[in-house]
This record gives sequence, C-alpha cells and structure tokens, in this order.
Amino acid sequence: MATAQQQKRLPKGHFLFTSESVTSGHPDKLCDYVSDSVLDACLKQDPRSRVACESSCKNNLVSVFGEITTRADFSYETVVRDAIREIGYDSIDKGLDYRTCMILIAIDRQSPDIAQGIEQNLKDKENIQEDLSIGAGDQGLMIGYASDETKEMMPWTQLLANKLCERLQEVREKKILTWVRPDAKAQVTMEYKNDGSNVVPVRVHTVLISVQHDDAVTNEQIRTDVQEHVIKYIVPAQFLDNETLYYINPSSRFVIGGPAGDAGLTGRKIIVDTYGGWAGHGGGAFSGKDGTKVDRSGAYAARWVAKSLVAAGLARRCMVQISYGIGIAEPLSIYVHSYRTSKAGYTDDDLVNIVWKNFDLRPGAIIRDLRLREPRFKFLSAYGHFGREGFAWETPKVLNLGKDTKKASKAKGDDVDEETLAKFASLKVERLTKGQKIYPVQGKVNRLITSALPYANNLPHLGTLIGCVLSADVFARYCRLRGYNTLYICGTDEYGTATETQALKEKVTPEELCAKYFELHRKVYEWFDIDFDYFGRTSTKQQTEITHEIFHKLHNNGYTIQDTMEQLYCLTCTRFLADRLVEGICPFCGSEGAKGDQCDKCSKTYEATELKEPRCHVCRTRPEVRQTKHIFLDLPKISGELEEWIKTSSEEGHWSENSKSITAAFLKMGLKPRCITRDLKWGTPVPLEEYKDKVFYVWFDAPIGYLSITANIVPEWERWWKNPKDVKLYQFMGKDNVTFHTVIFPCSLIGTKDPYTLLHHVATTEFLNYEGGKFSKSQGLGVFGDHCMETGIPVEVWRYYLLINRPETSDTDFKWADFRLRLNSELLANVGNLCNRALKFAYTNFDKKVPEFDKGQLVQRDLDLLAHIHAQVHRYAELLEAVDIREGLKLANEISSACNKYVQDEAPWEKPKIESKRSNVIIGVVINVIRVVSLVYEPYMPSLSAKINNIIGLTERTPDDETLLARVLTFQNPIDFLSLIPAHHPLNRPIAIFREMTVEECEAFRVRYPAKQAK
Repeated sequence: MATAQQQKRLPKGHFLFTSESVTSGHPDKLCDYVSDSVLDACLKQDPRSRVACESSCKNNLVSVFGEITTRADFSYETVVRDAIREIGYDSIDKGLDYRTCMILIAIDRQSPDIAQGIEQNLKDKENIQEDLSIGAGDQGLMIGYASDETKEMMPWTQLLANKLCERLQEVREKKILTWVRPDAKAQVTMEYKNDGSNVVPVRVHTVLISVQHDDAVTNEQIRTDVQEHVIKYIVPAQFLDNETLYYINPSSRFVIGGPAGDAGLTGRKIIVDTYGGWAGHGGGAFSGKDGTKVDRSGAYAARWVAKSLVAAGLARRCMVQISYGIGIAEPLSIYVHSYRTSKAGYTDDDLVNIVWKNFDLRPGAIIRDLRLREPRFKFLSAYGHFGREGFAWETPKVLNLGKDTKKASKAKGDDVDEETLAKFASLKVERLTKGQKIYPVQGKVNRLITSALPYANNLPHLGTLIGCVLSADVFARYCRLRGYNTLYICGTDEYGTATETQALKEKVTPEELCAKYFELHRKVYEWFDIDFDYFGRTSTKQQTEITHEIFHKLHNNGYTIQDTMEQLYCLTCTRFLADRLVEGICPFCGSEGAKGDQCDKCSKTYEATELKEPRCHVCRTRPEVRQTKHIFLDLPKISGELEEWIKTSSEEGHWSENSKSITAAFLKMGLKPRCITRDLKWGTPVPLEEYKDKVFYVWFDAPIGYLSITANIVPEWERWWKNPKDVKLYQFMGKDNVTFHTVIFPCSLIGTKDPYTLLHHVATTEFLNYEGGKFSKSQGLGVFGDHCMETGIPVEVWRYYLLINRPETSDTDFKWADFRLRLNSELLANVGNLCNRALKFAYTNFDKKVPEFDKGQLVQRDLDLLAHIHAQVHRYAELLEAVDIREGLKLANEISSACNKYVQDEAPWEKPKIESKRSNVIIGVVINVIRVVSLVYEPYMPSLSAKINNIIGLTERTPDDETLLARVLTFQNPIDFLSLIPAHHPLNRPIAIFREMTVEECEAFRVRYPAKQAK
C-alpha cells in the first residue's frame, strides 16, 4: 500500500502520528451534549448543584440517569429534547427525531456518603460556594498537556481533527453542503521530525473523513465538496503537498448514522476530548459532572498548569499529572514531564516546585479560578475541551518563578534571581491621575480623544489594535506629558446584528455575549498598556437617554423622514431580517455564504434582497420580500452645513490625507436619506409608538456611545461634548470607519442645533495585513490580542513593531521575519545596547550613583550632543502635535541612536578617561540624556520607559514625571538637560531589557500562528 511504502521512505528521525475527532452528531457526543445540557440547566438556577449525569442513546431512545442534588426546578425532558434539536436530529431519517423520540429519566440525589466526603473539610457549611477547603469528589489522577507547536498550544493532529469536524457541522448548519447529516468522524496523520528533544510538524500525511449523508448524493460529489469546503478550508496550505493522502467516506456509504447506526454513551470519546493520544488520560469522563468532580476540574487544572509552563517558556511541551483522594482537598501528588524540552537551567523537579508555588489546586480553588460554576459546559462537549477560546484554563497564568527555583539566567552567567527578573519584567508607568474625574478648563488646552469602538463579538487582532486604540493611546500619553487637560475614552460597541448573529452562533443571549467579550477586550487592552481614562460599553441607560435626546431633536427639527423599503421577512421566525441575519449566494461572484450586506470574498456591497437563494441565519428557511416602514435621517437637508463644516475642520484640524479623500469620494456620490432604524430586538429602542418594535441602526447609535461612555466617568458630560470653544476632539479609526465619523455622525449632531464639540482631527490608518493575507479568527489566521499575551514576548516589543509599521498611507504587512529583525536590530541594538553598556558601566564604576562633575568640564562634543537632543525634542513635539505618530517614533529612535554613538565615540571605559575624571562627565551626560530617551519613548512603549527609569533610580512616579515633556520644552539652554538626574542620585542594578529572538523561535511563532496567502 502507498501508505506503508510512504512510511518506510520517511527520513531518519521522522515519524507519523495520528489523532481523531467526531462531530456533535456522533452518538457518543450526542450523549455528552445531553449530559452537559442537564448540568448547565442545574447550574443556571443553582450554581451549587452537585451533578453526575450520564446518558445513553440507541435508535429513537435517549436515557438520562445519575445522581443530582440541586435546587433548580426545570423539566429534564424539555432540556434533553432541546439538546437533541440543537445538534440537528430533527428527523428519524437522520437517526433520531427530538419531537418523537422516547426519553427515559432515572435521576437520584447524590449519595450522602460522597457528599460527606466532599464537605467534611468545610469550615462554613452554610457558605459552601465560597469555601476553598471543599474535598475532592473522588479519588483519581488527572493529566494535562501543552505543546508550543500551535498558538492554542495543542498538537496539530488533534487540533486539525477537531477543526475538520467542527467545519463539517458548520457547512451542515449553514446549508453550504445540504447533503451533510449530523454524524461524522475525522482522522489526521501528520509527519513529524525529531528536533533534539522536541518534535516539529512537517506535513499532513493523511486525512480520513467519514461523513453521514443523504441517500441521493454521489460519492464523487461528497469527495469534491469535502475537499473544497472542509479540508482546504481548515488545513493550512503549508502542510499539504502532492503526496498527502485523502480518504473520504472510504466505506462508500454512510446514510444510516447517529443512534440508528450505533449506540451512544457519555464519556466514550475521552481521547477526542483531550489530546488525541499525545498524553495519557487518568481520570474518568468529563461530561455531566460539576466542578467538585476532579475527573473534570482536575483535568482542566492540569491543562492550565501545562499551558502556563509552556507559555512561560519553561518547556517546549510538557505533561502534568495531578492525583486526588476522595474527601481530601490538597492534591496527593504533582508530576511534570517535559520530554527533555525544559528551559536551560531547569529540571522537571524545578517545574514541579514552580507548580506548587503558583497554583492552588484544591477543588474549591479550581472551581473559583476556572469559573466552573458558570453554565456553559455543553459548548465543550464536542471538538475538544482544550485549545478552545474563552475558557479560563486556556489563559496561561503569569508565573512567579521565585527564589526557591533555579535561576535560568545562570546559564548565561548572570546571577539575577528569577523573582527580581519577574518584577522587572512587570514594570509599568502608573499614572498618578488615573481614575480621577477630568473636566475641561477654560484657558487651557483641552483634548478629547476617542478610539473607534470595537465590536463586542470577537477578540481584537493586531489590525484593530494599531488602527484605533494603540494609536490613540500614544497620542493621549503625549498630550498628558505636555500637561494638556486630556480625556481618552473608548468602549465596546454592543448593539446590532453582528452581536445578535454571534450570540446565536455561541448559543448565548446578546447580553451574555457582550459581557464575555467586554471582559476579554478589557484584559487585552490592559495587557497592551492602553491607558484609557474610561473603557465602557454602549448597552447602558446613558446610551439610551442620550440617543433618545439626539433623535427627538432631529425629529422635531424636521431632519427625519419616514419611508417604506423592501426587506426580507422570515415566516418561521416571524420577523424582518436585518442584513447580518441573512445569507445566501453573492449576486456578483456567486460565493456561498455571502452576508446580507457585503460579500467577504469579492467585497462588493448590495441589498439583502439582491442575494440569490437567501436564507434566514437563524432557522435556515428561505424568507420572502415584504414592505416595512423605517425612519431615515435626511442627510441632503443637512448637507450645506455639513460641507461648510468639513471644509473648515479638515483644514484647521489637518485631517489625514486618506480621511479627506475618503470623505470627498463619499460626498461626490451625493448624499441620500439614510435609514437609521432596524428590525431587531437587541439595540436602543426607537422612542416612537409606531416604531416600538424597532431599534436604532448601529451606525446611528454607536457613535453616540462616545458621549454615553463619557457620561459614565463624568456625569456633566456636556462640558466636554457641548463645548467647541474650549475642547478639541481627536478621533482615531481604520479607514473603513471614516465616513461614519466625518459625515453621518456629524450630521446627527449638527441637526440637533445644539453646540456640540465636532471632530477637529481624524487620524486614520489603512489596513494591517498578516503575512500577505487577512486576519481571521474563525479560520485561526493571524495573531490576536490574547495570542500576544501567550507568547512571552514583552508588550513593548509588540507596541513598537505595530507603531513602526503603522499603516498610515498604505496597507502594511505583519511579517514574523520583519518582527524579529526589528527587535534585534532596532530595539536590542539601539536602546537596549545603550542602557545595557552605559548603565552597567555607571553602576559598576561609580559606586551605584550618578557621578559628580563640573559643567565647566564639558567639551564641545558634549555640548554638540546636548544641542542636538534639544533640537530633536522640539521636532519630536511638532510631529506628535500633528499626530504624525510613526515619524515621532523614528525620531525617538534617532535620539537614542545619537546617544549610543556618543557613548561609542567617547568610550568612557578607557583607562585614561577614568583616571582623568573625563568618564565622570561622559556618564553624567549620558544618564541625563537616557532620561530624555525614556521620556520620548514613553508614549510609544511606556513599559520600556518604566524599566529604564527603574535602572536610573526613578522608582516612584512623581507629579513632575507626569508633565516632564512640557518642562523639557521650556529649556532655553541645552545644558539644562543635565538637571534631570542630579549627581549622587542612586542607580539600580541594570537588567537587560531585551533579548535576541532566534531564527528558530521566529519560525516557531510563524508556524503556531499560520496565514493563508491572499489570492
């Protein structure tokens, strides 16, 4: 056979490994889903529920049995039928029908003997939920595993098998492939090579898929469709070659499936649930068990531990075993096996010590830390419990390596202990005015800064970060350093169809979805050092009140009109369908799955009624066209005032060129009345009786979020937003948002006749692409904010690369090779080298203090450097005043480079200069200039500034530091720079700020975060 011969031909050190997965419609997975649905129903009403629920199925029968102690009151039968329906078993032809199947329920309360064992350690039996001394619900051993081969830190074989099966469910539910039925399996074999102690994926050797299908479809069509819509969609092209083997429905027929083909039982697919054979499995099954059952909670904790160790760079891959005894809270044992991939200087015993020190692995603590009382377990019942986004055990813990562990830096001859290194790595600029209520002050420079509000339906990728929040953060930090009265706000945009459709996809309410993604966004921005004055949400009462106020004034002033329009109506859901609730075939390129307003494939826009074969996103049935009445904003009536304002503001505010051209092109097409209402449930309600079942269109409603978010931090929000005389508004966004901020939103405000603070300057970026393609969370393409947190790469490096690569005039590309090059040749070789050698020499040779010298000892070379720095700092302020962010960073680099060259040329370490005290002068000048370097880098890389300041002894933020740039710009004489750090000021021990990224590390990141090349 070809397979055997191919395996025989494998190069030395190469091997094959296989993992499999199944869809949610597989009989065993059906049982897992039913059991976890029962668990979720219990936890939703009673988070303290004790649940051990099993399920079985065969033919048109589903049985649910086990032990449950709960105060929840619901119908078990209803929950079970709903679960079967959600999976897609709605016809006996598919193997099961949720409407007609027989349901057997056999549920008892938990055994009192087990309950006693769990609770015997509790200190407060009346407050079981909060007590961390709860005992384990059973004995057993649990296994966790992580590998750095993918961004999810999962093995490629298992990750691909899971994603292939998940895609099979997606093409069925979205009717992309109408012949697909619920039951399916996938198996992936990959070729790996041994790389020292680690293993590296080389290629996909074999893909095997068996999918249940309608009776009428041919095998040829099955194979073609699965290749095109599933395999090519999921498997990165870099892993496929001409020798990859494909077996698609090798048995030639798979019509009878689900419970009609095989009996199902909870917990039989435990290897599918975990690591696909790469690690052992110790305890029992997961599904149907609450967090007191260590089979589940202990396995999640073991995964959390393993992923944290790998994310911290302590091992390339590792397996963690934890064991428990019934009724005993503390683990009986912990074992770590790193497969000889541990970081230099660490043994597996050291890793065990780190685990004991950093993790509280008592069941009660695991339940708390991993949020195991939340009712969302059914979403884990298929496609693996690990490597899944949005679950606490998938967020690596930042480890305190501590004094008790080995010092990894010993391998490099450095004796700085790990606790000191960890503390140094975590340094940040802590603003003294953070959290204070800020109002504009007459006679001062008052700047109101906003970032485009990110949707609360996904995580931000690098393009989102550089396009709005990071760029605005740089400008806000600069303004504060100038002493300007600055308010910087942002928040999640939570209303609209994008949220509704994602909530449907995740099977949660829009409120639950928004709460989840608000928190995820907040964490990402906090890690990225985005220093908002307030990060809020648009789903607030302030949003409703202010939106209604603006609408009423527009309505009363005659700037709204009412008209009917054709819209798709779903007879099954009995509702009109907004754009994102419809999909079909693109009328231009013929692409399947095109959204109701724009095709992702060809990017053309259209009306939803133009789609071919449209279908409702919710129920998948074909809607009909009906007339519906809506409210429109009469833009032509406001166009005169708008165009006059645009002419003045774009000139006075120096709008970016792309903002001006995009706005001009939009106006050239002629303004038309714009619909501002939608037939949705999730949104700001329209305050007119006739429109009580409609909400405002998100792009009328969302920009008002800037006002309502401001109202959450300063109740007198109008002092900022109705004060054009004293306040200048700066707004940051990607180019796709320009017209909403330069045309639509200003018209909404102008039409009220109130004195609103309108846009002064708009800073717009083009798109940031990824390795020649686009970012896609659904396809796992590119780097997203949560990924950055997992890499171990310091935040200042991410901020630097995004800002130096900021797409200001044209699209730019994130490339890992370029990322490595800029880290090594710009950060490490420039400011890193400057601080390392100059400050180490100062610390070692001048009694850990700034040396004393007489300014009369300055020579021309010293004065030339200070004069150059003086001129460059003023030029730097001019650039940032004009929001020329990338050029400002380049100038900061030049200031650092000039100081570096001065050190190199003056060579203070030469013996004659030490003996003549010339070295005192050189180092005194350098340390003061390094304070300037830290200052100009602060808006761009505040954590870098914090680390530099720490080394030069500035460990506490002072009021002078808050506005230091304003003070420096008042210096008349360049020699005044020498007053920044006085003689005898104590220095701290220098620690290397940056480390070199190797080619191998760079390539590992590129493989972990794959990209598809744009066509």
